[in-house]
Order: sequence, then C-alpha cells, then structure tokens
Amino acid sequence: MGETAAPVPTDSACCDRAPLHDGLGDEAGERDFAASLQVFLDTVLAEAHLERRSDEHCGTGLFATRDLPHGVLIKVPRRFVLDATSAAKTLVGCQLVSGFTSEEVLLAVLAEARKPESLSAFRPYVAILPDAAPDPGSWPEAAKALLVGTDLGTALQDAELELVALHARLAFAAPSAALELSHLRWARGMLLSRRFPELKLVEAVEAVSEADEAEVGVWGELGALVPVIDFMNHHRAAVTSLKVSEASSEDVSESAVAQPPTTTTTTATATTTTASTTTTITTTARTTTTTTATAGQHIVVCNSSPRLAGEEVFNNYGTGKSNEELLAMYGFAEAENPADAVSLLLCGEG
Repeated sequence: MGETAAPVPTDSACCDRAPLHDGLGDEAGERDFAASLQVFLDTVLAEAHLERRSDEHCGTGLFATRDLPHGVLIKVPRRFVLDATSAAKTLVGCQLVSGFTSEEVLLAVLAEARKPESLSAFRPYVAILPDAAPDPGSWPEAAKALLVGTDLGTALQDAELELVALHARLAFAAPSAALELSHLRWARGMLLSRRFPELKLVEAVEAVSEADEAEVGVWGELGALVPVIDFMNHHRAAVTSLKVSEASSEDVSESAVAQPPTTTTTTATATTTTASTTTTITTTARTTTTTTATAGQHIVVCNSSPRLAGEEVFNNYGTGKSNEELLAMYGFAEAENPADAVSLLLCGEG
C-alpha cells in the first residue's frame, strides 16, 4: 500500500521453495497444503480443550471446555503462519514479484483467499475469519462520519485513496486474481486487527538477511497472521507469551504454560500529510513475548491463568495503546484507558 515496506524478492527468489514453504507456488502443492491446514483447523481447538463461540460483546472468542488449572497452551505449525515471506511464495504472490511491496503482496494474497472460489493454500484459514473487518476503514459511511475532524478520520481518507490506487495496479498486474476493492479493504482490516509481531523465524538452511527483519508498512509493522491464536480476545490483565518450539507437536508439553513471559512491543509510526496538517498515528501489533529461532516448527501461545470450564481465555493486545490506536486497529476503545492520549494542533501566526 505504501512505499515504506520492503520490496518483494526477485522472481527467482520468490518461487524458490524451502522446506518451510513446501507446496506453495504450484496448484497441486497448494491443494495439499490447504488440505493439511484444514485438518489442523478441525482438530486444534479440541486438543487444547477449547471451543470458539459467541461472547458477551456480540463477537466470538475462545472458551475452555473443561477446567484448565495450568492455563492454556495452543500449538500452531510454523508453516501455517501467513506472513510476507509465505505470501510471496504463493501462486498469487509469485505474480507480483516486481512493482509491489511486501505489504501489498500480503494484502493481495489475503484478499484473493477471501473469495469463495479461491484455491489458495490459505483458504481454509481465511474462510473462518469474520465476515466484517472491525477497523474504522471498513465501517459504514455513517459511522465513519463520526470521525470527521479527528486525526484518525483524516488518516482514513488517505488510506482509502491508497487502497483504490493499489486495487487499480493489482487489476493490471494480476487480472486472473479478479480482486474487488471490498476484498482488499477487508484484508487490510484483518491484517490490522489480527497480526502478531514479526516472529523473524528462519529455516536452518536459509541465511538471515536484511529482508528477514520486521518490515513496516503504511499502517505499521507487517507482522504475521497466526491461525486460531488470533481468535483470542483482548483483556488488559492477560499475561500471554508467544514463542517458537523446535520440537514436534508431541514434544511440547503443557508444563510450558507455567513459564513466565517477558513482554516486548514492536512499534511503528505511520504518517499521512494533508494540505494543512501532518497526521501521525502510531500503531503496534498485538503485544506478546516473541523468541527468535531457526527451523522453528511450532508457534506456541501460553496463558498461565487457570480457567474454569466455560470461561473465556484471553490474549493481551498491549497495555500501552491509546484509544486512538485501539480504534484504528481493532475498532474498539477502552473506558478509563490509562494509556489514552489527546493530540492538540496549535496554529500560530507566521
């Protein structure tokens, strides 16, 4: 969407598949990948003694199906994480090897997988995501009108213009994807509201390069979409860790839940300029503990708070986010938010 994100790798690098991305980049491989992803999605919650159902806020969340005295542990195979690297290696991503940023490719892949007829490797994950994105850029016009005159309202206008321009470029570069503007708008909302900090995971056979560093797009750090874990709702008091396990799924024991996390936050700033003012909105991805590893096979999320059967389990999107930032990313604000901030524009003569 913007010029701040790193460019997609060259054509030869784009479609070279390392073990982590086996199956991406050809039709048969992506079909098998999607089938494996579907099996995982069908079983992971039951294995963690969780279920997804409606919450008290007219949304959905994850709830314990039995007493969990040691808290919650969810394991996601690393290969099922959708980030800039995996997006660039898909069939759609490989069509966009030049002229598009990593953020734009990630949005395009996510948007294409939104279509019911999509054959994307990540279609099973995208199919269970909410129908409506929560960010204000996806709100009805009457709701957006409430933000007129605010910094966020100004930034949304510029973001919409950028999205329209991206849609036109994608229609020319990848006509077979047949993306609609509404698909891109939805994908932007999903990325904003569901991304986790960049995990910086590199396969043992690959060298770490500058391209593996966390990238910054128009609305902040690109981050990664981690299936199932992103269904956990926010609670300010939740203490959650997100880490990498190089062991197989069976080797990750529930004792890991008790390990105390040290929280880190990655911050990026997006700036939009109008004729008279410069509007800056700082956004950060969901706040969790992250660990850099090589050949990490699973992403493991732990919340050590005991849960009773029927209670909801939570993540913590960050205790340092202002209501403007929460609204920009997730579409909600917190009453009596201790991190809230007010921006003032003082105009003087000269």
